[in-house]
Amino acid sequence: METENPEAAVNADDEAQAVSPVVPEVSQHLLDLSHSTRTYKTLISGGHFDLSTKSVKIIDQELSTQFAQSVWSALTSDEAGGEDNAIALAKGNGAFVLVELVDALQKAGKAGDVKRVLGKKAVRGEIENAGQKGAGLLADRLAAL
Repeated sequence: METENPEAAVNADDEAQAVSPVVPEVSQHLLDLSHSTRTYKTLISGGHFDLSTKSVKIIDQELSTQFAQSVWSALTSDEAGGEDNAIALAKGNGAFVLVELVDALQKAGKAGDVKRVLGKKAVRGEIENAGQKGAGLLADRLAAL
């Protein structure tokens, strides 16, 4: 019967830890990540922003309205926290995404729910006073609904 070599066992553990991936805990909201924000803006707007023409090059017109409606439904779902979730997102780093969302829903004729949730004067004031990038633009878009 072989005796166990404690040093070999320690080396095996070290090797296993060296090849196993270390996954850091994510403490940021998805929209705190710039690449995530750009992805959502692209999907909601229906295409990529073209710097040369200073406009969105629409890839699929249906994509914008369908995705925007799905995002709004998800943001305001009970599982996500309902309307309070949409308000918190508007006051946080999601302002630019919500600007695109408001525009897309307005084009689809579905801006009524957005106006009911985010268009109240008190809510718009909270959004504007949150001090986040894009908050003023979002407040202006909401006021125009």
